[in-house]
Parts: sequence; C-alpha cells; structure tokens
Amino acid sequence: MWGVLDDWGKPKSPPEFVDEIRAVMADTAVLLNGGFVLDQANMLGGDAKGFALSISHYGQRPLENAELELVVDGERVESWPKINAECGTLVKAGSCTWKAPTVKAPHRVSLHAVLRAGGQETARQNWRCWVFPPPVKTPLALDVQMKEQAQFHAQTARTLQGLAAGGQTKVLVTDDPAKADAQIARGERALLLLGPSKAKQEKEVKFADGDQEKAHPYWNYVGQPGCPSDWAPGRPIHGHHYTVIEPHPILQGLPQDGWAEECFWRAARTKAINSPPRAPFGEGWSARIDTLAGLKPVIATVPGQIENKPCLGAWLAVKQHDSGGRLVLSTLDLAESDPLGAWLAGRILAWLNEGGRP
Repeated sequence: MWGVLDDWGKPKSPPEFVDEIRAVMADTAVLLNGGFVLDQANMLGGDAKGFALSISHYGQRPLENAELELVVDGERVESWPKINAECGTLVKAGSCTWKAPTVKAPHRVSLHAVLRAGGQETARQNWRCWVFPPPVKTPLALDVQMKEQAQFHAQTARTLQGLAAGGQTKVLVTDDPAKADAQIARGERALLLLGPSKAKQEKEVKFADGDQEKAHPYWNYVGQPGCPSDWAPGRPIHGHHYTVIEPHPILQGLPQDGWAEECFWRAARTKAINSPPRAPFGEGWSARIDTLAGLKPVIATVPGQIENKPCLGAWLAVKQHDSGGRLVLSTLDLAESDPLGAWLAGRILAWLNEGGRP
C-alpha cells in the first residue's frame, strides 16, 4: 500500500507513468551499471561517463538474437546486436563511453535504452543524469566559525572557501543560529550550517513558535530527521520526508520538476549531523523552518503519514532581514567532488553577495 497502489488497491501514479512502472517491473528489463543512477548521476560538462548495460531476462522463452540500443540526450550512442539470454539469467549486453557537453547552466540528460527481438520491442528503460558547469567564484571574505562541529562540515567548508575568491565583503559561516541571526539583524550577511553537538542535543529546546521539548537523541536539536525518501521504497520503520522546491534565485537554472530529484542524492545524504549508525531514517536531515523566525524554505521537506513528529522542515532555507542582511540555512553536504554540491555552493555565495552591505 506504500508502493504503486493505495489502501483500496487503486493505482496512485498518474496514467502516464503506468507504462514506465510496468517497464521497470517487467519479466525482461534493461539494467544500468549499479551506482550510476544515484551516486553518479551528476557530471561536469566535458567529462566522459562510462555506461555498462545488462539484460535481466525472466520471460517464458529464451531471448534470441536481440539488439539493444542506447540513446543519450536525443542522440544514438551505441547499439549491441546478437544478444541471447536463457530464461532466469542476467547477461551483460555491452558498454560504451559518452562525453558530456560543455554547458553554461545545469542540463538534465535523458538516457533511453530499447531492447528489440524479432522486430518487436521487448523491453525499454529510461534514466536521467545532470551535467553542471564549473562553479562560479565570488569575491567574498569568509569568517568560518564552526568549532566542535567543524568535522561534520569539513567538505562544505572547503568547498565554500575554495569558491570565496577574497574581497572586502564578509560572510559568517557558523553552526550557531543565534549568532547568525544577530549578524543579519545588523545588516550583515551570514551563511548558517547546522551541526549540533551531543551536549546540545540533550538540552530542552524552545523553538521560535514557543514549542518546547526535550530533544530525542536521534533528532537534531533544531531539526527533525529527514531522508532522500523520494528515491527509496516505503518502509514502515522509515521516517518519511518528501521534498518541494520553491522558486528562488539560488536554484535558478536547475532543471527540476518541483522536487529534489536524483541530482540531490549525494548532497542530501549528508553526514553533517552526527546521526547514530543504526538510525532508521538514514543519513539525510532537514531543519525545522521555525529554527529562526522568518525563514522561508527553498527546498522544503514535507512529512509523510508515518512521520515520527510531523513538521515542515527544509534542506535549504533563506531569510532576508529588513536591514538588508541575508541568511542561508543549509543541511546539505556541498562537497567539491559533487558537481551539484559545488555548483550550489557557488550559487549560495553569489546570492549572499547580491544583498546587504560589506
């Protein structure tokens, strides 16, 4: 009931996705090399990507003299003829290399594979990947103050410092919400990264809406557990969050359909929060947007029906003070090795540089 059908046995997916679901769940399916779809879905323009495809065949008759064709970004890349497979087997079809185009803005690429036998289509499959331009450097002077939590933000901090090309405009990088909020109230800019220590997790916390509670040991002291569950099957022990992307200049130009798609997989599986190794809800975290008054989500997380403590959270949120100061709250891991993470770090710094005063 948490998959394709609702509680009454009716399909939950719109009709246009029914064929796609059937192609995935078919007796004969085309498979792409493991790890690519999520962990390696992002590329830098000009980089080469290797694709290895296999055929999983559990039909009633052996597959004989079939041909597999791969189309990437609308162009035929490769085809593999004379594919044979016995019933109940997995066979390697072939591999090829594709060079991503050089882009000035993020570009979403479609991969389309079709298997034909006897002049008829036997199986097909679609995947997506994203091509990013190099991140843009911004003339800023970063004041990084993360203290005991620096280890959890190490990758993000290195990425930000590498993109801050120096300058007189100062930006505070901190894991202290009060310090960041006080700075933007003075008309200065701030970049807020969350990473509470274990001591902070054990304290009673009073949120901006007046709600007070004793933090659960698995919960962020200013947040709730979240996860990239948009890409994973439902599990009853899993705290679900679904994502909604709101229009904002930081994400301008990113191809998306209103939710954090596969390109966010690496960034969302952050270790910025010291979550327990057996936490049932995975590694991704979202912060409550009532952490600071006036926060507006850019990437909101919406709890599912089995959420432990329903609340609206965010992976990315912003605040603009009347003084002109700007603040960005992020729970994403913006690693330089992740093309989306590096691109997003550059976009955040650029947006901070547009407002406020030096």
